[in-house]
Amino acid sequence: MRQNSVCAIINLAGHETQLHPLTTHRPIAALPFAGRYRIIDFSLSAIASAHIDSVAIFIEESGRSIYDHIRSGQEWDLDGAVGGGIFTFSQQRRKLADYLMLEPEEGYYENQRTFVNRSGAEYVLIMEGDAVHNIDVKALTNFHKKRDAEITIAYKSIPTEKTRSSNADEYYSISEDDTLDGVMISSHNDNLKHSIDGHVYMINKNTLFDIFDHAEKNHLYVDIGSLIRGYSLQYRTCMYEYAGYLEIINSLKAYYSANMSMLETANLNALFKGSNTINTRSKSGVPTYYTENASVHNAEISTGCIINGTVESSIISRKCMVEKGAHVARSIVHAGVHICQNAVIEYAIVEKGATIEPNAEVRGTANNPVIIQKGECVKCPQD
Repeated sequence: MRQNSVCAIINLAGHETQLHPLTTHRPIAALPFAGRYRIIDFSLSAIASAHIDSVAIFIEESGRSIYDHIRSGQEWDLDGAVGGGIFTFSQQRRKLADYLMLEPEEGYYENQRTFVNRSGAEYVLIMEGDAVHNIDVKALTNFHKKRDAEITIAYKSIPTEKTRSSNADEYYSISEDDTLDGVMISSHNDNLKHSIDGHVYMINKNTLFDIFDHAEKNHLYVDIGSLIRGYSLQYRTCMYEYAGYLEIINSLKAYYSANMSMLETANLNALFKGSNTINTRSKSGVPTYYTENASVHNAEISTGCIINGTVESSIISRKCMVEKGAHVARSIVHAGVHICQNAVIEYAIVEKGATIEPNAEVRGTANNPVIIQKGECVKCPQD
């Protein structure tokens, strides 16, 4: 590969079980977001904007949904690099089981080492697949180099009153010189700004390999994001403040809330009008058709839909049909869903290809949205 100062690793191991059934057969990064995007689009778009041409994706289980979405990487200009491109490593959980059973001579992190070595990079950008953001990777890289850091962690400051609704499990204590001072549990000090992890890291190649050595010596076999967080206090770790939109998708409630936040103009602009243009896999489609019976308020509706009913405070993906008399409110509707005449959906997440039959009702709450699974057919109780 040609010499390049930065390569990127996207880590798709995370809190998948906490988002079941949405993530039973796919990683969090493959989940639809804001109608026409996938969560991985935000990481790939940040990488593309920084002109990083070598990207490795480590997937805990099957990578089918990720492969189907990214294809050659053309939308992120990752298909034409000489010696670069997207390299995928799936079934990491099975690899761990085999490794523990067979005890091979090569190190557990050999794939990561090989990828970084072949990229010719001096620095490695690590991104987690459960984060929605619009971070400026060039600015992060310059900060890391200027501070002569071994590890740099991107973080976001939030006031104490917002920690109750935050998805973070822990918070960072930061010194006045922007170095990591410690990790803490939420404090009730109203004058303290809590610093939450943005799940974006920059690390020197030699530091990363040193961490791999220590981890293998101590029989610590975890995903690369957890590894960096676990060893961060043992190196010169600097903290880069990211002030833009950030949501960590580590629960069903977090996924629902983050999507619903896109219905607020300030959040939508903060995410999509930030440092990077957000790209996704291109799908040509006709414009959505609104009949004379359609009533739409505060909604995001993608292309190829037919709206003949009422949609309010909801996100509707491509090629959905909302028939006459149907009512969709405060819900996330994935692609190809058919909502039949006089059906009612409130506080729900409706997966791809589901059908809500005439007069059927699906009602959840903001804290506990109902999940309608892929291809499921919901009938009216009287039928």
